[in-house]
Formats: sequence, C-alpha cells, structure tokens
Amino acid sequence: RKTVRVSGFWRSDDNGETWRKLGDSGADEIRQIKGSGSIIGIFGGSTIRLSEDAGETWRDYHEGLPHASKLGKGSIPWQGTFCMLSSVGGVIFRRKPSDAAWVALPRGKWQPGCPDAEPRLSGRDRSRVSMPALCTVVVDSRDDRHWFAMDWFTIWETNDAGANWTSRVNGMMQLVSFDMGFDPFDPKKLIYGVADLRVMTTQDGGKSFQMPTNRNFAGCNSVAFSTRRRGLALIAGGKEKSEILRTRDSGVTWECPAMKGLPAIKGGIAGGYGVYTV
Repeated sequence: RKTVRVSGFWRSDDNGETWRKLGDSGADEIRQIKGSGSIIGIFGGSTIRLSEDAGETWRDYHEGLPHASKLGKGSIPWQGTFCMLSSVGGVIFRRKPSDAAWVALPRGKWQPGCPDAEPRLSGRDRSRVSMPALCTVVVDSRDDRHWFAMDWFTIWETNDAGANWTSRVNGMMQLVSFDMGFDPFDPKKLIYGVADLRVMTTQDGGKSFQMPTNRNFAGCNSVAFSTRRRGLALIAGGKEKSEILRTRDSGVTWECPAMKGLPAIKGGIAGGYGVYTV
C-alpha cells in the first residue's frame, strides 16, 4: 500500500483534544518566548522566523546568523531572559528578545563524565566529543546557566552556560537523541526522547531512567511540558508510526488524546509530528 503523507501546521487550544489547521506548511521546530504568545520557528532547517500571534503570521528573525546555517532546535529558559539556537556544527547562538541580532557563543571544553564507562568518548576517536551533530539545547527551568545538549551521539551537561561540558551517558544507549524536557514544577523530573527506543523518564534528576510500561512507544521526537498545569506534557514523533501522546503525571503513565482535526499519518516516518506548548 502506498503511504499517504500530509504536511501542514496545526494549533490546539485545548491540550490536544481538537486542532485547527493554520497552513499547508509550517516550521520544522518552534519554541515559545516565555511570558508571551510569541514563538520562534525554524523553517527548512536554516531560516528563522518570529510569530507574535501563536503561529498565525510570521516575520524574518535571522539577524546575526550566518547564511544557510543548519540549525537544530531552539531553547527558551524558564526565566524568559534569552533564547538559543544550535547548529549541527556544534555552535550555539544566543539572543535576548530585546537584542537586534543573534550572537554565537564561544566554543566550550568537553570531557567524558565517566571515562571507564564511556570508552567511545575517551579513546582514539575524538571526533564525536565536540558535538558534531548538535540538535537540541535544553535549559533548566530553575537555573539558566544549567543546560543539557544532545548531538544524537551523546547527552552533554554544563553548569556554567556552555564554558565546560561533561557527557552524561553512563549506562545508557541513546540511539539518536532528539529532545529532552524539564518539568517546570519539579526539575528532578525529565522526559528524554530518542528515535530508536521508547521515551525514557526520570523522577530523580537523571540518576535513573525508566521506560513507561502502560503503552508501547515507537520513539519520540518532541517533548513539551505545560507551564500552567502540573505534570501535563505532550510528546510526538515515532519511527514505526507517528502519534501524539499525553501524560498528566510527568511521564509515569501515558494516554492518546482524541487529536480531532489532525490527519492520519501512516507508515514509518520519523519526525512526522512535532509538538510544543505555548
């Protein structure tokens, strides 16, 4: 059977129960500017635009960025003081809402968190140590100098706003990292999404991870926590199939909302959906 793939950009105003189509195409990735209805979108992997009406209309927002940069996901900290964009070459760009342009941050230093348990990062091949495929930067909702970054090969942590990075993959098989979300009400609760395995959650700040047991998952490409309702989060994506799932307890259990108004996406299509809260 021929797979039917439908593109478009939809918005839900009721936690994913019903959806309204805004256009036939939309941003590859979007992030909210905290405290407002404005969102930043990445179009075609390299064009940055800003919407001040929750995705209804857009304008260019790429001042200061190199031409045709291959960019990963943006990240908005809890305090709403700045936003960031990451490039696949390992460069992070930063911009405050009041700034006239984006500024590239100096490259930091990298080290393995546990050399004995992470031989890939401490052996002869150092090519993966400097984030060659950086795609996501996540800022701690309680500390805007504490970040996690994912480059498909490794999870990195910094406590000094990118000056020094330490790998955090002891005991974990990532198989293509996509996204990580902090619970804004409890920073010890995180949801971690990968392409080839189920979504993983932690309730103790990353000391241990668990896979939810009440549903079968086909992967996770996007994670979005609500900043208004405790424990509410949505995830989307999947390698075998694309779906949107919802949790009301920070990832312990999951359910599939009605998704009225969204088209069915059949077949294996990683990244078929991207989901974000505004």
